[in-house]
Amino acid sequence: MNKTPGMTLTEKILLQHALGWPKSHVQAGDTLTIAVDWTIASELAWNGMNMTYAALGRPPLFNKDRFYLALDHTVDRTTLANDKRTQNLVQLSRAFAQEARLKYFYDANQTIMHTEFFRQLVRPGEIVLGADSHTSSHGGMAALAIGLGGADIIAAMVLGRSWLQVPEAIRVHYAGRLPFGLTGKDVILKTLGQLGRNTVAMERTVEFTGDHMEDFSTDFRFTIANMTAEFGGLNGIFPADKQVLQTLQQRRDPQFRGGGWWLQADEDAHYVENFVIHLDRLPPQVAKPFSPDNVWSIAETTGQKLDGCFIGACTTTQEELMLAGLVLERALAEGCEPQTAGQRVVVPGSIEIAENLQRAGLLEIYRAAGFRVNEPGCSMCLG
Repeated sequence: MNKTPGMTLTEKILLQHALGWPKSHVQAGDTLTIAVDWTIASELAWNGMNMTYAALGRPPLFNKDRFYLALDHTVDRTTLANDKRTQNLVQLSRAFAQEARLKYFYDANQTIMHTEFFRQLVRPGEIVLGADSHTSSHGGMAALAIGLGGADIIAAMVLGRSWLQVPEAIRVHYAGRLPFGLTGKDVILKTLGQLGRNTVAMERTVEFTGDHMEDFSTDFRFTIANMTAEFGGLNGIFPADKQVLQTLQQRRDPQFRGGGWWLQADEDAHYVENFVIHLDRLPPQVAKPFSPDNVWSIAETTGQKLDGCFIGACTTTQEELMLAGLVLERALAEGCEPQTAGQRVVVPGSIEIAENLQRAGLLEIYRAAGFRVNEPGCSMCLG
């Protein structure tokens, strides 16, 4: 009797969602029709998607409660108040949210697209297709999340399904235990610096494992999965475990505190390449211009003049915002004074995160350190 080949986590999720697939397994190269759990987009993406939707005759959505739309890319209040094009983008999305009676519509300055979707809605084993390259973020919650073009998302919104060729997979294993105070940003920058951008991960699924996964919070995983886009991967994904369960149990809506598909890669799953990143002695990491894989230790950049500082964008989680605030608090307590030159801006990822920072007293710390605290949005990441 032939043994069924072992499958990766991504392959298992795809098999779970495959429609009309006659086999008990899938492998790289298979082309599947898949059921889609969620589609997501921003107002910037919807501008083009709306034209495709109109060309189709504006049909009803397969499930209006599984399309998530957030206004985040162009919602700086000054720009929004004065720029007609930005106003039109925002109004187009607002009009569609009313037309389709969307349940999960987030208006301007409520959340960055990926932030609240990750924190409150996505579940392990779900398939998420998004009109944004950083849709991969939701692999931090053990979902298969892929960024595609707007026309692909419209098709999935209307049909409730899509098609996908099963990707090759690589595994990145994090060995050892990360030094205190470092975050997922340090880890993914180390990964980019060691393995390179758009090289081994290009158009592949990246499955992340580690010796001490219990140390990796879901915020930590979000950042790594998020920057799988910079790595070149089709998606990045962590397995579901107690950390994921803990995050689910803290959600506002009981509907999203459980469910999904809790799958694990087989021990004999096939990966085209395996890589090990050692964490034990990892120093803080920084990427210099002009590429996210131009990575150096922070000690190698000491003395570098700064023209400004931005803390924010979808890759920056509540965990990192808290940590940065605590570092600033310590610096101010020890007599450090903010420089007068240069802009400093911090942008929490959602209203909820901003409120949490406020309750912790950290927004005042940021302000004391010379930071302007802006409302949620993509901000300087977009330009």
